[in-house]
Order: sequence, then C-alpha cells, then structure tokens
Amino acid sequence: TAYRRQRQMCIRDRTSHSDMLKFLATQNGIIASNPHYFERIDTKEKLKSIAQLNKIGMLITNQDSKHFITLDDVNLFYGLGQRVSQITYNDKNKLGCGAFENTDSGLTEYGKQVIERMNQVGMGVDVSHCGDKTTIESIQASQKPVLITHGACRSLAKDVARAKTDEAIKLMAKTGGVIGIPILRFMISESEPVSIEDFVNHIDHVAQLVGIDHVGIGSDQGLYTEDYLPKDIRKGRLENAPKKYQTHTNEDYLLTIEKLNHPHRLYDMTESLIARGYADEDIKKVLGNNFQRALVEIFNH
Repeated sequence: TAYRRQRQMCIRDRTSHSDMLKFLATQNGIIASNPHYFERIDTKEKLKSIAQLNKIGMLITNQDSKHFITLDDVNLFYGLGQRVSQITYNDKNKLGCGAFENTDSGLTEYGKQVIERMNQVGMGVDVSHCGDKTTIESIQASQKPVLITHGACRSLAKDVARAKTDEAIKLMAKTGGVIGIPILRFMISESEPVSIEDFVNHIDHVAQLVGIDHVGIGSDQGLYTEDYLPKDIRKGRLENAPKKYQTHTNEDYLLTIEKLNHPHRLYDMTESLIARGYADEDIKKVLGNNFQRALVEIFNH
C-alpha cells in the first residue's frame, strides 16, 4: 500500500548520511521552534528533570547505523543531538547483520570500532533489530549498558526472528541494559489470539530471568497507534509484510494488542502489573525508570 511504501521510505532515507542530517535538522528545528512544548533529551540532567519541566522530552535516535560512514560520524551525529543508534536494521550493513538476513556473520571489526566510539561519546547501543549473532557480539563489545529498545522474548514467541533469546537477554542485563517489550501482536505471540496478558507474560519472563531492573516498555508505536488507520490500509500492510515478520492478525487486521492500542495504554499496563502482584516501585521501573537509569549510565554528562 501507499502507506507501507511511505513508512519503509522513511526508515530507509534515515539510514543514509545526507538524509540523517536532514532528519536531525528537522527534529532540532521542531524543538527549537517550540521551546515551551519540547525539550531535547541530550544530558543526564535533562533526563532526570524532564518530568518537572512540564514538557515533552525528545530523545533523538535512529533504527540503523549506516550513516556512520566513518568513526568521526559518531561524533558528528552525537554533536547534532543523536543519543541512541541501532547497530543494524533488518538487513546487513558495515557493522553487522539484521534479524532478517539468512546468515548472520556477526559484528564486523568496523562495528566493534563504532561501538567503542559510541561508548566514548556517550551514545546508546541498541540491538533491537540485530540478528542473533550480531546481537550477542554487540553486547559483548560494549563497555556500557546495551539497550533492546523494542524486542520480545524468543522463549515465548518461539518463531519470531525479531524476538531475543534468553542468552541475549542475560548478557544484556549484565551490562546494566534494558529490554523494552513492544505492543505488536506478532512480536508477542506467533499466533492468535493475543491479549494484554500475553504482553505482561513477557515482562514476567524477563523479571524472572534477570530481574525487574532490566525490563521496560518499548511499544514501537506512536501515541496513536497504526490501528487508527483505515481498515483497508491495515489489511494491505499486514498482508504484504515481509514473511519473516511472522505477521498475523485478527479479523479486524489490528497490528497492536487490544487495551494497548490507545493513547492511555499506560493505565492498562499499570492495572495489569498490579493484578500480577508487582510492587509500586517495580511498576515505576517498568514504566520508565529502568530506561532512565540505563541512559544516565550511558550518557557522559
């Protein structure tokens, strides 16, 4: 569909050096033009104080690192405000392999150098879309917490290429990192039906595997999810999705999980966590404090 092509183009264009420069110029322009509404999150202090500023914090990230043509580009884009970068998207780049590559050859020597430079400047390493081998080797290469900003658990979603193995989650936790659980149906289960209880099962699994300090929310959606699009667009998008996404849906062609596909989803998440017996402080960790803590450790100032 036209919508799906536009979304893919958006992701692809942001991977090139020149288009990432344009993207950052746009984001910084939006923030600078609306100082009463937005604050760029680029320091530890801003990360800690954003809740008191009564503004929307914007953390500039990217879903690929193809724009790091040279090591100095890490410094360049850091200087322009980028604070997290995914090592790869779904395919292969100079750094390593994405989850949709048939053969994952792992992190390259250049990838190791980029991660070292990211650690030095204080930019977060994200392995959400990396293949299994590249994921493991990227975690091992980092001296700072590694993030899986949006990834589920392979133990519960067994045939989902984008879900992470227990081995990867354990190694990520040892760095002090966090995995964010998405609200996408196909990421949470390989078949229907999928409910909010299945979503919380992934939080339970991580908490039991490595502790509550290493799990958060990684919705992979905006405030209004893609389920607000017309049904014919949703149908076309899901029916034409890459096979490795293992996409499945209900009769309404919903991408996200009911009760989690609306702007007030955090209330439903909180109620479900309360029903599971989680303490208030642990719920706060899941809803944001864990990612805040990890980013504070990643940032240099």
